[in-house]
Amino acid sequence: MKTFLKTALVLMSLPALAETVALTSMSGSMNSVNVSEVKTRGAYIQEVSFNINSIETSANFAHPQFTVVSAKNISFSQNVGSPSLPFKALVVAGKPSDLDIVVDAGQAVELDMITSPSQPEDCRCEVQKAKKWAFNEKAQVMTKVEYLGKYRGQDLSRVTFTAAQTDFVTGITSFYPNLKASVTSNASLADVFAAEVESDVDYLIVSPSSLLGGLTDLVNKKESEGLKVKTVKLEDIGNDVAKLTAFFKAEFAKNPYKYALIVGNDTLVVNHKVDTSGSSSTPSDYPYFLMDAGDMIPDVHYGRVVAATTEEVARQVKKWIGYADHSSPAAQYLKMVGIASNEGNAPSDEEYVTGIEADMKAGYSTTTTHFAQNSATSRPENINKALGDGASFLVYLGHGSGTSWGSTGVSYNNASIKQLTNSKVLQPIIVDVACMNGVLRKGYFGETWLNATNAQGESIGASMYYGGSVNISWHPPAIMARGMVKKAISLGLGKVGDVLLAGQVYLLENYTGKEEVKDNFEWYHLFGEPSSPFHFK
Repeated sequence: MKTFLKTALVLMSLPALAETVALTSMSGSMNSVNVSEVKTRGAYIQEVSFNINSIETSANFAHPQFTVVSAKNISFSQNVGSPSLPFKALVVAGKPSDLDIVVDAGQAVELDMITSPSQPEDCRCEVQKAKKWAFNEKAQVMTKVEYLGKYRGQDLSRVTFTAAQTDFVTGITSFYPNLKASVTSNASLADVFAAEVESDVDYLIVSPSSLLGGLTDLVNKKESEGLKVKTVKLEDIGNDVAKLTAFFKAEFAKNPYKYALIVGNDTLVVNHKVDTSGSSSTPSDYPYFLMDAGDMIPDVHYGRVVAATTEEVARQVKKWIGYADHSSPAAQYLKMVGIASNEGNAPSDEEYVTGIEADMKAGYSTTTTHFAQNSATSRPENINKALGDGASFLVYLGHGSGTSWGSTGVSYNNASIKQLTNSKVLQPIIVDVACMNGVLRKGYFGETWLNATNAQGESIGASMYYGGSVNISWHPPAIMARGMVKKAISLGLGKVGDVLLAGQVYLLENYTGKEEVKDNFEWYHLFGEPSSPFHFK
C-alpha cells in the first residue's frame, strides 16, 4: 500500500461562546463530502473531496474541558472514547497492500479546543443501561485502512479519511476543510457485487422434511426464473450449529450459490449465538454465510421462513410471489409508510425517516403516509388504515419490546397487526429499526407480521420483514436503513438481498466503529426471500 499526504497550515482562535465557526471563505455555502468514481484501463479510482465551510461548536457542560462539534451534511466519527471528527469511509476492492492512497489535506485551520469524544450508543430498548463516560488519548490517524475479508473470492478493505486531528498535549484541534483523497485499486466494488459466477447451484434451501410441502410454489417460481435450486433436508445434515456451518461452507466451496433460505423458526432450525453489544447470546444466521477467515461481509444473500407448519410456509411463499409478480395494482407500489419516534439527535429519528421518505419520492415517485410520535394521528387504527390501502414499503425508527412498537402515540403491537384489513392489497416490506422485534420465533413481532390471518383465515400483515433479534443500538441500524434506499436508487438495485447488503456496506462507509457494524450484521434477519424483486413502479 502506498499513501501520500500533503498539508499546509492556517491559524484561528476559537470563539469563547457556542456559535458557528467559519473554516473557509465560503462559510455561507453548504457543507458537503463528494465521492466520485473513475474507471481507467487496469485501475479503478475513487476520489473524496471535503467541503467543510463551517462548523457548530458548543460547550460540553458535563465535561467542560471538551467542546462538542458538529456540521450540517457532514458525518462525524463514532469511535467510543476518541474525538468525534469529520470523516468519510470507502469500501474498496483489494487488500490493503494492493491499494494506492493519496491524501492532499490542504490548509489546516487550528482551533484552541479538545473535541468531545464519542460515547457508547443508546439502545432502542424500553429501558436504557447505564453507560460510563469514555475517553482515551490514543493518537488519531487521518487515514486508516482495514481489511474486511473476502466477498465471493474478492478481497475487500475499508479506507477511512478523517478531516481533523486533536492534539491532547497542545489542546489544539486541526481541521482540514478542503481535504482531498483518492484510492486506486484494481477492481470496481460495484462490479464485484454485481458479478455473476457460473455455478451448478444458485439457490440453496435447507428445510426440515416436515415443512417441504410448503415450498413447492417457491421452487417452481425460482426455477422458472432460471435459477438452479437445490433443496436439502435438515435431517440429512443434523440440527446442529457446527454441522450446519460446515455444510453451508462445503456447499459453497463446491458451488458458490448466491442465495440461501433456511426454512423454520429457530426452535426448528438452530442458529448461532454470538456476543454483541446487545446480548452475549445474540441469535444470528450471519456466521453461516461467512465463507473465509476474517470475513466481515457475508458471501451469500440469505433469509428465513419463520414458520412452524407447512401452511405458514406456503402462506409466506404466496406473499413473496404476489409481491414479485405485481399481483396488486401498480399504484400501490408507489405508496410507503414512515413511522418515527420523537427521540434522537444528529440526526433525530424524525430526520432519518423524513430523509428516507424524500429519497423514495425523488427516486421512485412514491407518496408517503407519515406518522410522527407526537402527532395525534400516530395511532394503530390510522397506521392500519394506511396499510389497508396497500403499500410497498414501511420503515419504523423507535423503541421495540419484542412484540410492539413503543414510539407511536399509542403503542402498536401484535394485537394491532391482527386488526389489519390488508388481505386483498399489496402488503409491504418492513424495515424495523427497533429492539427485540426480530426474534425468529412464534409470538414475536416480526413473526406475527408474516403469519397473521384475519377471521376468514386470509393472510394479513407484511410481505417481508427485516429486524433485529436483541437490543440494538441507536444510530447504526438507522444509518443502514437510510443507506438501503440511497444505494437502491443510486445503483439501480432490483433484488431484496442486494438492497440489504448495500445498506450494510453504506453503514461501513458512514460509521467508523467496525465492531458496531459487525454487531448490526449479526442482529438483523430477513424474514423473507432474498432473490425477490425490490421495486417501486
